[in-house]
Amino acid sequence: MTLDKLIQECQRLREKAHGTESKYFEFLVKMDSEYRKLWIEAGFARFSLFLTAKGLASEGEIKRFELYKRARADLGGATARELGVEAAIKAHKASRPTPTRAPRRDYAALEAENRELRAALAAEQAKVRALTEENTKLKKQIEKLESRRKAA
Repeated sequence: MTLDKLIQECQRLREKAHGTESKYFEFLVKMDSEYRKLWIEAGFARFSLFLTAKGLASEGEIKRFELYKRARADLGGATARELGVEAAIKAHKASRPTPTRAPRRDYAALEAENRELRAALAAEQAKVRALTEENTKLKKQIEKLESRRKAA
């Protein structure tokens, strides 16, 4: 298919798209992927620039198309077509995790918790040092007892 034929088909579908936006967007998906070489060779780095320059889509339509493409990628082509553009976009948005903010914790409370944890760590480290020293002393006592037993 030539670039001119693609443009004519796109214009025809756009005119009919008022009731069948999903057919128009599906054609755009096909045009974006299968005919990428044609519009790149025509001097367009991005598909959206091609659509705008040729008057095939408004900025709003391009934004909706990009959302539809993401929805189509998430839901699958058949499901997106079956749902239609609006429902597919809504389903896509609903499936995305919404950014939630963790409740802000008081900085002073965090500092207090940090001090408590450091103190607990220091206490545990002191216990380990004490047990290590006691272990070393016991090993020395065992060595002395063993040497006395061998001497006797």
